[in-house]
Amino acid sequence: RVRRMWFETGLLTLSSAEVLDELPELGREWQPESQGDDWLFGIEGAPTAEEIPNGARFGLGLLDLDRYEYVELSGVLEGRKLRVPRAAEEVARIVGSGHGPVAWHLDLVHNSVSIARTGGRRSGRLGSREETR
Repeated sequence: RVRRMWFETGLLTLSSAEVLDELPELGREWQPESQGDDWLFGIEGAPTAEEIPNGARFGLGLLDLDRYEYVELSGVLEGRKLRVPRAAEEVARIVGSGHGPVAWHLDLVHNSVSIARTGGRRSGRLGSREETR
């Protein structure tokens, strides 16, 4: 992602950098499945742990569109699956308290910069249909 930038003061000395040939593709739209309190994503076609830049991580953002409450949770790779602990629990808490719908986005983050994203919207009660966008 290219952003417009300018510097008001002099630049600091750059001590290290990493250049990627290509940004990882997240592939098709991912759909979460509830498994206990967690969300589980099947990530076939996504980059493997070896293909992800060193130090990158998956992060799931949940936004309550009623109260604009935002929660970010970390994902854990388990083979060709990505588990996001407590995601289903958070959505249930928001929807169960009469709020929502909940918009979500799943990012691959490297050096505090989102380098790939997929997302959707979980609306209504638990078990309602998933709308991706």
